[in-house]
Amino acid sequence: GFEGPEDLDGRLYAEQVDSIALAFSAFSRGRDMVVGDLTGIGKGRILASMIRYGHLNDIPVVFITKDQTLYNSMAREMAVMGMSEIVDRRRLLITSASTGILNDQGEPVFKGRTASELNEIYETGVMPQGVRVVFTTHSQLMYKPDNPRVSWLRNIAQDALVLVDES
Repeated sequence: GFEGPEDLDGRLYAEQVDSIALAFSAFSRGRDMVVGDLTGIGKGRILASMIRYGHLNDIPVVFITKDQTLYNSMAREMAVMGMSEIVDRRRLLITSASTGILNDQGEPVFKGRTASELNEIYETGVMPQGVRVVFTTHSQLMYKPDNPRVSWLRNIAQDALVLVDES
C-alpha cells in the first residue's frame, strides 16, 4: 500500500478512507459491500482503491460499469491511486473491441484489442498472463450464458474481485 497516512493526502478524503476500510473488513469476512454515496462523493476513487487492493494482493479485478466512456475516468482514478503502470495493454483488458484508453487530451494511452484477439482470449476460458484488471460494461453481460464473452467473464470472476459501478 502506502507508507503512511500522509501518502493519502490529496488522494482520499476521510469518508473515502472509512468506506475503503469497511470494504476491506467485509472482504476479509467473505462478504460483499455496497457503496451508495451520492454523485460527486468519490465512489470512483473508492473503486480505484479496491483495484489497488486487488493488484497488491495478486487478486484479478473485474470492473463492470455503465458504459465505455467511464473506462477513461477509472483509468485516471487508478493513476491518482498510484497505478498508472497497470493502465497499459499488457495489464488491462477491455472487453469492447477496439476500445482503448484515452488521456485527458483525448490522445490514446493504448489501443484496444481487435474482435479476433478478444475471441481468442474468450476461447481460452482464462485470464491472459499479465492481465490484472478487466473492464467491461453491464450491456456486455446481457447475452445468453453460452456467449463466449459472458462465459469467459463468469469463469474468471470466480477468482476475481468483482467491482460494479453505475448500476
